[in-house]
Amino acid sequence: MKQAKQRFDGDWTTEKLERARKYLSAFTMIMSRQQFRFAFGVVLPVLVFFFFGIFMDVSIADSQDRNGRPQLAAKLTEDKIKIGSRLELTISFTFVNDGSEPITIYKKLDIGLWKGIIPEIADEHGNYFPNMVFGEPPFKGDSNEKIPVSDFVTIGPKESFVFKRSINLHSYLVKAPGRYSITLYYENPLPPKVIPAGRTVWNGPFGSIKTEPLYFVLE
Repeated sequence: MKQAKQRFDGDWTTEKLERARKYLSAFTMIMSRQQFRFAFGVVLPVLVFFFFGIFMDVSIADSQDRNGRPQLAAKLTEDKIKIGSRLELTISFTFVNDGSEPITIYKKLDIGLWKGIIPEIADEHGNYFPNMVFGEPPFKGDSNEKIPVSDFVTIGPKESFVFKRSINLHSYLVKAPGRYSITLYYENPLPPKVIPAGRTVWNGPFGSIKTEPLYFVLE
């Protein structure tokens, strides 16, 4: 079987560099608040992984509908977790369309670096905890398989979409007793080639759609 050649020009490269820029912005935001010792130990492997992913067909959607910026609200189903349990947070999200036009989003959003909802976790001392478990991006830039239309939801003006997701705190090395905060950022995780014809998935600049901080206690 002949292996596809890597290309370093045109839309292929542009998509991957845009993906890199967005996610490096996310990590920079988190790691800029860290002490150098911790940041060096985390950022270096992240960057190696990250740029490897750029040239392994990771891309980002570049055709987005920005008419009206939605709001993302969230609520914890439980704000106290006992150490020794599964250390899992369950979060209920409400995606509200405050604009005057309908917007469409991927309704199978999940919490994680490649999944559409990016968490920022901090303790009372201002230490941040990035995700230390990286999986393969679920959508590749060269994929020709379209996502089913049923996996999208269109939210009318002043309407909302509610969904619930869980996050495993072990993946973020959150395990010591104390009070923590979590803020969650939305980003469309879909590359253009997997979006069905006639569908435009909403997106905005990274950091423009986020929840208010939520607080929980490990005890």
